[in-house]
Amino acid sequence: MVPTLPNSFLALPRPLKRKKGAILQSLSPLPNSMALEPIALSTAIALISSCLPFASPSNFSYPVIFNFGDSNSDTGGLVAGIAFPVGPPNGQTYFLEPSGRLCDGRLTIDFLMGVMGMPFLNPYLDSVGAPNFETGCNFATGGSTILPAKANSTSPFSFGIQVAQFIRFKTRVHELLTQDKELQNFLPLEEYFRLGLYMFDIGQNDLDYAFYLNSEDQVLFQIPTIVEEFETGIKELYYQGARNFWIHNTGPLGCLPRIIATFGKDPSDLDEIGCVSSHNNAAKLFNTQLHAVCANFQGQFPEASLTFVDIFSIKSNLISNYSQLGFKQSLAACCGYGGLPLNFDNRIACGETKNLNGSFVTAKPCNNTAEYVNWDGNHYTEAANLDAEALKSATRVNQLLDLELLDAASKVLPLVVAVTGRVGSDEPINCMRSGLRSVIVEETEEEHLLKHSDAGSWIEDSALVSYRRREASWYLVRNVYLAAFLSLALEYDDGTDRAYVVGARGAKGLVLTIGSEVFEESGQSGHSLMLGIKRIERVLPIGTSLTVVGEAIKDDTGTIQIQPPHRGPIYVSHTTIDQLIANLGKWARCYKYSSVGFTVFGLYLLGKHVFQHIIERRRHWEVRKRVHKAAAKRQDNEGSDGKTGNGSDSTKKDRLIPDLCVICLEQEYNSVFVP
Repeated sequence: MVPTLPNSFLALPRPLKRKKGAILQSLSPLPNSMALEPIALSTAIALISSCLPFASPSNFSYPVIFNFGDSNSDTGGLVAGIAFPVGPPNGQTYFLEPSGRLCDGRLTIDFLMGVMGMPFLNPYLDSVGAPNFETGCNFATGGSTILPAKANSTSPFSFGIQVAQFIRFKTRVHELLTQDKELQNFLPLEEYFRLGLYMFDIGQNDLDYAFYLNSEDQVLFQIPTIVEEFETGIKELYYQGARNFWIHNTGPLGCLPRIIATFGKDPSDLDEIGCVSSHNNAAKLFNTQLHAVCANFQGQFPEASLTFVDIFSIKSNLISNYSQLGFKQSLAACCGYGGLPLNFDNRIACGETKNLNGSFVTAKPCNNTAEYVNWDGNHYTEAANLDAEALKSATRVNQLLDLELLDAASKVLPLVVAVTGRVGSDEPINCMRSGLRSVIVEETEEEHLLKHSDAGSWIEDSALVSYRRREASWYLVRNVYLAAFLSLALEYDDGTDRAYVVGARGAKGLVLTIGSEVFEESGQSGHSLMLGIKRIERVLPIGTSLTVVGEAIKDDTGTIQIQPPHRGPIYVSHTTIDQLIANLGKWARCYKYSSVGFTVFGLYLLGKHVFQHIIERRRHWEVRKRVHKAAAKRQDNEGSDGKTGNGSDSTKKDRLIPDLCVICLEQEYNSVFVP
């Protein structure tokens, strides 16, 4: 029997990374024979600005989305289904109130919907408020498992139940559209069930629950049964017409604060970054077998297009390199109780107030959720769900051979990858001056001279006489020994371990090495005195270690190419991708603070102008009031003098002077006309 778990225990999280820029996220493609559609989670996101910033390919578009999973993608199903309490501070970052999501803001599924310009998915179980299912339906519920739910499970809606709900949903849509065609404004068209995207993020709870009553070996023994149940579910969906599948593997389960607090009390049970080794080992085995099941499924159903998203790598990188990615805490819960290093206590969930050890305490949220990877000990923050900053979302390809898994026959949604290797070429350029063998050569000639200035003195000047750039077809290889041989012209590999780089001209971060610099003196004279000509040869030599970040595709001949992304630049740099990310982060922070400063200064100038305008208008109003008052008084005086006829002319004049001089050289007003 699986023990009843606390409310704070639901599903494992999974999302992505954060902010502006446009490059894709991590995908682990399937073997060559598969009709694979490589997508990176962040390309799909934005990406997105939050996000990042994001760059989504033009063909990442589906008429409807059907999602299956647990709390990582639950947009309110568990709340609607069993009235599970998801109160404040959940939802505080984006929705400003609880939204049924176990997160401070949006989930990965929310960002993906935004990429396609669609509204957030409505839960299947939520019928309140006249939900609209025109763009899809969300069957995910927090705490769900792949295996059938048990009596004490958090959610009764296991994967099999969710598939059954989908079949019921599809049947009812057909019935309703047959009766009333106007309902197509609220329900998906029948053909959309075949054209739509079917997303899956489930399985982590099966592993999580199992560890509470079983040893590591026993948990590992159960994994084949779990993935077989998943295969049964996606086959049933295929028979129902599903063709486009987007499958997340499970993240680093052992890195959740709740898991560390429960199973990581002995330091020997933790890995080098402080995560529980046993749980991560189980997650890795689950992912391996899930990948194998997906490969088998793809081979059995060649009409299917399947995308396998490597969430484990994404999350592991996020946790390992959190500081470089703009976070301050990787393993501590933002909303919890107990303080660092974990800020988590199993006895109290996020937002609750309880009597612990004789005192009432509250599990409060942190001041800045963007500084935390984890939200409540079990789920990720919105900032971790989307980190779309350029480069952060690029897939790390440790072995170039992995790129061979891309399928040329598929409708490729290209994958943005970061590849580190050494430069090679089948036809390198032999540099005449330096003698180096290179793939990119820039040759410049600068004329240096002294010439007379207008003042009659001599000044030094230079001018670019000629510029020539040559670039050979080149690629990156991962084999260090092979790269060394390449530098000696011993090129013998079969091409299966290389990735060709195209469009590197103008790439960001590309710095060429000065191979040769020669200054040839000259003695010419005249109006100007020629000093000489400087000839510089800049090269990218064979064997240079580089990191290239760009869009990976496979052409008709099966050759892997890395090219500039649909949006955003291609990066070619001598530094690692983590160093690139750190450097970009510095500039991003600088721009952010500068923009705030300029905004404040602009508001000051605008406010000052408005204030001066108001004062000026008031002064004009007072002037007109005084003028009209003086004019009326003068008319009264003239009328009374006309009636009485008394007094000399000089007396009348003296009496009128104060009334005429209503304003005498008052600031910028140097005269006044009294009617």
